[in-house]
Amino acid sequence: MTGPEHYKMAEYLVSRAAVPVTQRRLDPQPDDYFGDELMIAAAQVQATLALAAATAVGSSGHWSDAAGESSTNA
Repeated sequence: MTGPEHYKMAEYLVSRAAVPVTQRRLDPQPDDYFGDELMIAAAQVQATLALAAATAVGSSGHWSDAAGESSTNA
């Protein structure tokens, strides 16, 4: 997963947690078995991974590989 993908997932999880549970049941998604607190915690992890990837962009070697950037793109 690349940095931008982690960021998009964090945004999605936060927006999904903001939807009332009763409304989520009308439009079920695979992540609905998470409670709001766990969904927010997962969003925080995704946002942290996005930040780590963003700070690694332009680096060489393992950091750029971990960020989802190939060495040829740097």
